[in-house]
Amino acid sequence: MKPLIWLVFAIAAALWTLSAWGMASLIEWSLPLLASGDTLQIETAVRSLAMPAWLALWVDAAWWQPAQAFALWCLQSLQAMGSVVSTGVSWLIPLVWIGWGVVLLVMLVAAGVMHVMLSSKGRLAVLPIAAKLIKRRMRG
Repeated sequence: MKPLIWLVFAIAAALWTLSAWGMASLIEWSLPLLASGDTLQIETAVRSLAMPAWLALWVDAAWWQPAQAFALWCLQSLQAMGSVVSTGVSWLIPLVWIGWGVVLLVMLVAAGVMHVMLSSKGRLAVLPIAAKLIKRRMRG
């Protein structure tokens, strides 16, 4: 059971790291274009983006067009902000990585707590304590 906890943690950490890296890369690519006012490249990229085949297995295809419309709306909103967006380059990417670190630390602590709570019998040691607390609350 303990290896399973760490395997799930490793997979979740890898996916979380990949998503943070993707977000930082997207910000690094898009913010200079937004600051310059040349958003035609981004709008063209968003409009021409087709739904990936692997995503079609998990998400209904009817949701893709509203997602694209939302992305375009966000782009237009950011473009309207103009000068605020141009200063965002300096702090948004570090903010993404700070958020990544905080969430990764929470995941690590949760995995560590589950590891410690596992008894030698392969079940959570806290379950009998939780059952007693639930019984007490139901009585009174």
